[in-house]
Amino acid sequence: MDMSPQVYMFRAVATRAALKLWNKHGIKPNRWTTKRTLLDIATIYTGNKYKNSKKSSEQAYNDLTLWIESNS
Repeated sequence: MDMSPQVYMFRAVATRAALKLWNKHGIKPNRWTTKRTLLDIATIYTGNKYKNSKKSSEQAYNDLTLWIESNS
């Protein structure tokens, strides 16, 4: 990525927060973001492909949490 490390980390944290909001409460972070977009961003960080399901988005949240903890 052509981002500074701080921006790259912020993007991961914001994506994780958006996944948590969507998984727990069913709330979209904004009207343009889709779950597929969030899962695609999570794939960039974790290297795992995610399906468009609740179980998969919960796995993406957990994987992002591990990635953030190991890179901060």
